[in-house]
Amino acid sequence: MFRTSRTSQPGDRIGLGRSFVFLCLLISFSACAAHAATRVVDQAGGGDHTSIGAAVAAASDGDTILIGAGRYIESIDTPKALVFSGKDPDAVFWERHPDGWYSLEFDNAAYGEVHGIRFTDVGPGLAFSDVAGPSLVTNCRFEGLSFPDVAGAAIYSRDQVIEILDCHFVDCHTTGAGWGPGAVYLYSLVEGGRVAGCTFENC
Repeated sequence: MFRTSRTSQPGDRIGLGRSFVFLCLLISFSACAAHAATRVVDQAGGGDHTSIGAAVAAASDGDTILIGAGRYIESIDTPKALVFSGKDPDAVFWERHPDGWYSLEFDNAAYGEVHGIRFTDVGPGLAFSDVAGPSLVTNCRFEGLSFPDVAGAAIYSRDQVIEILDCHFVDCHTTGAGWGPGAVYLYSLVEGGRVAGCTFENC
């Protein structure tokens, strides 16, 4: 047993406490960074999952869902902060499932990102509901999305910062009176959001 003549001071314990808290935070941040994963969706079975829904169910906040070529008829409603990315923007088609409300809805998530996916045939497409942080939609195509009694046949966003960049909207419209018919419906705009580099045809 080693002894020293120095007596401990109150500040010593505070210093050790701060060091311990810092170490815990560092470990937590490192664990979060290491935990982020890319989950590959391949309908032919060459990835981690054969459906988007299965990938979302297995995912954690911060993960990327990388979607291979194919037509996906699914409706996803998730509170997870995820990035959805199509491997080939011209070959990844996502259609809302008849039993669902949107093709993809981020609901109370920290953020949401969607890149390089074609949302087709049946609307509505994307919804960002009560999302806390900035969200991003890039290089997507929305085609033939038409749906009654909904605000924004292609994209609906409420009370958040969102950027919609380099997207194409073709034949997207709603039919509900008083619901803000249109391809994109941005409700309660938040400073910092923008729509840029997009084209709209018959919307």
